[in-house]
Amino acid sequence: MFETGLCVTGILTLACHCHHLRELSLSYAVLSDDLLLVLSSAAHVHLEHLHIDVYTEKDMLLQQISPHCWNALVGHSPGLDIVMNVFVIPDESFDMLFMSFIPVTHLYFGDFVPNRVLSHIGTHCPRLKELVVGANGNSFINDELLNIAKNCPELSSLGLRECEVTCSAFVKFAYICGRRLKELCVMEECLVEDSQYDLTQACKQVSELIGWEWFPECMPVW
Repeated sequence: MFETGLCVTGILTLACHCHHLRELSLSYAVLSDDLLLVLSSAAHVHLEHLHIDVYTEKDMLLQQISPHCWNALVGHSPGLDIVMNVFVIPDESFDMLFMSFIPVTHLYFGDFVPNRVLSHIGTHCPRLKELVVGANGNSFINDELLNIAKNCPELSSLGLRECEVTCSAFVKFAYICGRRLKELCVMEECLVEDSQYDLTQACKQVSELIGWEWFPECMPVW
């Protein structure tokens, strides 16, 4: 694995000459169309893992990567896992990330993520296998979650912490995903009982749909 704080020119040079490179870890700030095209060239090895940390500092703007370049990368390395960790970034920066195709497979939001971004994920991240939402301001994400379930056919892992989904919507999510769901780490506080399901009924129904006994995570009481 190569972790870099080098300039883009240096990364391009290394990418061209490191013929055994399989795993690359980058800051999104140094990601570029040119770099993706180099990694997609016939002369370059097939990457297996690409880790991208997304964060911004004062007055830093995130550039949008061309869908053409993303497609070139996954076309060259079809088995590539792209892991994206999103840390604290300005609200407007989200629109630079998720307004077009991103072939991310594992997406982790460590801090607040607005609903509109979650709605774009279902449309623009069809290769998604794992999604973790750390915080959403305790707003309902029913429609967004169902959209992701319908449009991300490889999704098999979900983590929810500080956000809310009704029990009936969560059961629908489990119905859409079915037995491809292998990991559900959802805090009990995220699930809101409604007229169709209370928490006990929802857990029973979800367990039947995914094929294994499931219960939400409980916040420890100290």
